[in-house]
Amino acid sequence: MCAISAGKVSVLQLTENADGSASYRTPRYDSQYFLPPVLARKTSLPLIGQPQLLAQKAGFQMSGDEQIVARFMIEQLLFHGIRDAAEAATCLAGYDKTRYPEGSGPSFTGFFLPKGFAAGLRLERCGADLWNAFVRAHAHAQLNGSPEIQMDYFTRAIESLLAQGSGFDDSSLKLDESYWTRAVEESGYVGAQRSVVSALE
Repeated sequence: MCAISAGKVSVLQLTENADGSASYRTPRYDSQYFLPPVLARKTSLPLIGQPQLLAQKAGFQMSGDEQIVARFMIEQLLFHGIRDAAEAATCLAGYDKTRYPEGSGPSFTGFFLPKGFAAGLRLERCGADLWNAFVRAHAHAQLNGSPEIQMDYFTRAIESLLAQGSGFDDSSLKLDESYWTRAVEESGYVGAQRSVVSALE
């Protein structure tokens, strides 16, 4: 399977061996893994990365390596980033409801903002404010296209706010756009998007 993501690139180099087995290598760590013939036939191996991997798939097809495409790049799935305030709110709700380990202690929001959480504060209700902070940062930086926020930068913004929560947690806490604007700045979103544009030019 070939999965195309808006996130980071994680490329596996796949090699089909003469005996029907398969090997794959992760270039970044230069580690090689071997799949015996039985597993090579039954294992789903996701290949996740940027849309440019479609060119690699086309290259395999044009060079006559259809067996690699047929075995490892059968299906393409598009994974998108956060595209609107409703999606942002859905993700934020996870911080309000998730406990780790499951069933233990407070949720993530309750742990980092205990006073606000006890008084009814929920990050889910901040979806529009966080989304608008990303949209403003995107527009202010004059980035091309519509904003689509990768989960890496989205979660960095939330983690930035929560990590500083002890400094402003209060039973009357209202997380307005000023909090989220700072969190977006600290997420590194704009700098990362600019570096991608620079690399493509």
